[in-house]
Order: sequence, then structure tokens, then C-alpha cells
Amino acid sequence: MDRTPSNNSALTPREWPISPQRAATLVLLSIIGVLLAAIVVRVGAEALWGPPRWNSPFLAVELLIVIPAAVVVRRHNVPFRTAFRLRPVGGDVWLASFFLGAGLAIIGDQLDRIVQSWFPMPPEIASGMEAIFRNAPSLDFALILVIGTVGAGFAEEMLFRGFFQGVLERQTRLWIAIFFPAALFGLIHFIPWLVLQITILGVVLGLLAWRSQSIFPSVVVHATNNLIAMLLIRWNSEKLEKIYLKGDFVNPVVVLLAIALFIFSWQYIWKNPAGKVRNGLPG
Repeated sequence: MDRTPSNNSALTPREWPISPQRAATLVLLSIIGVLLAAIVVRVGAEALWGPPRWNSPFLAVELLIVIPAAVVVRRHNVPFRTAFRLRPVGGDVWLASFFLGAGLAIIGDQLDRIVQSWFPMPPEIASGMEAIFRNAPSLDFALILVIGTVGAGFAEEMLFRGFFQGVLERQTRLWIAIFFPAALFGLIHFIPWLVLQITILGVVLGLLAWRSQSIFPSVVVHATNNLIAMLLIRWNSEKLEKIYLKGDFVNPVVVLLAIALFIFSWQYIWKNPAGKVRNGLPG
């Protein structure tokens, strides 16, 4: 695979101040720190006010995951735009990324249903996860949508595809740089039944970030994927199931349309990784 797109910084790999080992340690500590912070906040809230009806405040803690990396980048005087791949892309790439994310969400749902048929998630875990979205008060669900799409999209992509993958690309083989953050991305969701699907999503996001040298396409895909998944849980109905499902799986016609949408969008972004950008701003 051509590595040309990775040469986006004035700093050469030897001059890059953050090693892969240090970046991996920082990412792991960030994950552990956010997990512990969420537990402390939830336990403290329950001790003061009893079992909470809202989940959005606890989910918002995840947005802090990128702060340690930002502090390290700042200390080494590396430009944020370089360290986190904040390179502008055109509006056409944003739109293509949205369609790609929509197709990928449906393909991922089908893959999830196949995995569940072989390795079923315990009903109590599945129902507990769905209850977060299905039973949330309207305002809480609106906040969860914002946190789970725009918030998680930016925070996680900045850390995994911007910072971590960027460090690895400069100092390791490309396949390691893409696969290792993707695998870690799958594992940190702490749901064994979803590791494969999330890792595949991470690989797609990593390829997009490498090809475009920007996290914005992967942010849009990530956010769109999460948005569709949450909406399908929230507003699931018999009428929707008749169109969307066939038995326990996604309707083959819907899957074929999703695959076509994914392929068309992927080809467009691959051929036009920056899109129509004028004077450094989306055109």
C-alpha cells in the first residue's frame, strides 16, 4: 500500500517527539482514567441523589478521553492540526462520508446479527444496553445523541485515528498503524459480542484517516454509524421491522443497497481524499 499520504508534517519520523510506546501507554491510561472517572461520578451521584434517571451526564465523561494526549502534544509544541489530523476537507467529502457511514451502519447491523446468531449476547445485557436509549427521557436522549455522535466522533477519532494512528504511521508499518488502534478501539468498548464489528469499523475509519490525512471523514462516518444505531433502538417498531428485517436478519435488499452505498461513497473519497477545498477551507 502506498504510504505517500502519511507525509503531512514538517517533522520527520526521527524528529517526532512522541514514541509509539509512549503513545500506546498514554492511550491506555486515558481509557482507564475515563472509565474510573465515570464510575466515581456515577457512584457519587447515586450516593447523593439516588439511582439517576438520566445517563447523558455519565456518558459525557468519555469526552475527556482526548485531554491527556492534548496536554502531551502541547508540551512538545506540536501543532494541534498536525498531531490530531485536523486537515480541512471539502463539503463533498463530508457528504460522501455521511452516506458511507449510513451504509456501514446497516452492514454492521447485519454482521452483528450474524455474530449474535453464533455467539448470543445474554438477554439481560442486551436489554440493559437498549434501555439506555429506549427508556431515556426525551431531553436525556437528545443529549445522548449529541454526546454519542458529534462528541464521541470527535473525541475518539482525535485520539485513535488522529493522535495514536498518526504516531504509529510515522514510526511503524502502515498495517500496524491502522490495525492496532482499531483493535484497541474494539476492545475498549468492553463488550465481547461487539469486538469484531467495532474493530472492522475501526479499520475502515483508519483507512479513511490515512487516505485523507484528516479525521473529519472518519468523524462523520463514526457519528453517522452511532446515530443510526441509536435511532434504530429508540424508534424500533413493527412497521419498521417489516421493511428493515427479514426474520432475524436485515432484509437482503436493504443490505445490498447499503453495500452499494458504501462502495460508491468509498470510491469517491478514495479518489477525492481532500474533496473540493478552497484556500484551506471546505469549498
